Amino acid sequence: GTLQAPPLGQARIVLYGLPTGDLLSPGQLQHVNLGGPDRQLRAGNRIGASVNSSKLGQAASVQPSYIIGNSYRDPAVALGDVTYDWSYKANEEIWDRWFASGVPKNLTASDLATGKLANPRMRPLSSESAALAALKNIDQAASKLLVEGMFNLNSTSVEAWKALLGSTANSASVVATPGDSFITFDPATGNDPAARYARTLITNQIAGGFASVGGDARWSGPIKLSDAQLTDLAKGIVQRIKDRVKIMGRPFSSLSEFINRPAGKELGLLQESLDQKKLPDGTPGGTSLSGGRLNNDFLGQFIDGTVEPEGAPGAIRQGDLLQSVGSFINVRSDTFRIRAYGEKRNEQTGAVEGRAWCEALVQRVPTYINSSVPAEAKITPADPVNFIFGRRFEIKSFRWLNSSEI
Repeated sequence: GTLQAPPLGQARIVLYGLPTGDLLSPGQLQHVNLGGPDRQLRAGNRIGASVNSSKLGQAASVQPSYIIGNSYRDPAVALGDVTYDWSYKANEEIWDRWFASGVPKNLTASDLATGKLANPRMRPLSSESAALAALKNIDQAASKLLVEGMFNLNSTSVEAWKALLGSTANSASVVATPGDSFITFDPATGNDPAARYARTLITNQIAGGFASVGGDARWSGPIKLSDAQLTDLAKGIVQRIKDRVKIMGRPFSSLSEFINRPAGKELGLLQESLDQKKLPDGTPGGTSLSGGRLNNDFLGQFIDGTVEPEGAPGAIRQGDLLQSVGSFINVRSDTFRIRAYGEKRNEQTGAVEGRAWCEALVQRVPTYINSSVPAEAKITPADPVNFIFGRRFEIKSFRWLNSSEI
């Protein structure tokens, strides 16, 4: 708990969650112990992934926890040593190669007809019964699904990021009270309308975004983010995206590139934003939402009097954000609004005699240009049409515009 004395602090802290239903986001895999096979898990899967291991007596007893979705420097690897970054590699393999469809094993034709899957963001590309087997096939499911409301992580809109971060206000959570009873916080009934991030399905109590060092709430969670905190967090994320894109000279090209820490940094972009005391432009960003970093001494010595041990359930981490929104994020868009303009000029005077504006909504779909090749097949130079042009773009709507709509 918050103090070392045995009679004080929390008697029960929920650190990890076991799946109780279909996996809906790769971010939920943060609870899997993947800290690396070269070190035995002898002292527990430590929550202090940024701890200086020399203070713990045995470096081999510590390994990074919650490595999926988070990106920390391994605390047990000395500066200058060469080893695998397990978190980096795990994020690269999982986020860039896999997704959670939410398709249950017992999916029926009637479920397919209604378009309702365990993940409400997933929409079947077809309601035909022939698609049923493909949706249950690990190699074909992605070619039969679309994501509703996919969010492009390269967005530099503060309002868009705020909307994404605040989207958890629309979901319910179960909280265990000290008396071992349970309360459901459900915004649909007006109970707990704030944006809320829970690391596990069942938690102890709600922690405010500014929980004090001595408060037990920091060791339980989930954490609630106020409107002002969401604004500051969104501003910090957007500024860091702009800074990183400027350095790279291009947008982020994969989910793992966005999630993982770049060379020379100890944290991922989202975690840097959660840890901020000031926004990147220098304006105050308030108290660190993540609870800050541990100092060299693991047992209770903090960087200052306003922070908590990073990793406590009431201290939000990058992986907690991705656990909630990981099922509908990407680094590109697949649906575009395209507008065009044309005019007719008098050949003699050059005066404009007519103007026209039009708008089309175009969507990229899994089907290849050469549709004789299955959508799940890997393309090669032997198929030049698909190798060069890739997937089809379909015109979903078209309309003429009036000048007042421009």
